[in-house]
Amino acid sequence: MTSQILYNDDPMQDTINVLAYINDFTKGFSEAPAVLDAAIIEKIMQNIRTNFPHDGGIQKASAFKQIAFFMCHFIEAKPISEPFTAEIVQRLSKVDNHQNAIIAFAIAEEALYKSGWGA
Repeated sequence: MTSQILYNDDPMQDTINVLAYINDFTKGFSEAPAVLDAAIIEKIMQNIRTNFPHDGGIQKASAFKQIAFFMCHFIEAKPISEPFTAEIVQRLSKVDNHQNAIIAFAIAEEALYKSGWGA
């Protein structure tokens, strides 16, 4: 298991964890909460358990493979519908879908840290 954020026994726990993480992450920007679709987050948490690309499954995959798989699903699904403001991420404001890549990376970084890779 990568961390307590993702790949818990209950996908609903992962959904709650990711929603809470996004809420806390965007609060740090002093912006309104991110506009996101919780149903898409829930679907992502189900999809990352389906056809996991490792012979040993999720439990035997490295944290890096687990996170990469999550990030691909998160960015593709685009659960955050509104881009972050240019004042917050000026250099990234011209990149389509930057809001989803930023959140996916932040979650990946936190999950790797909690798994012991960042310690």
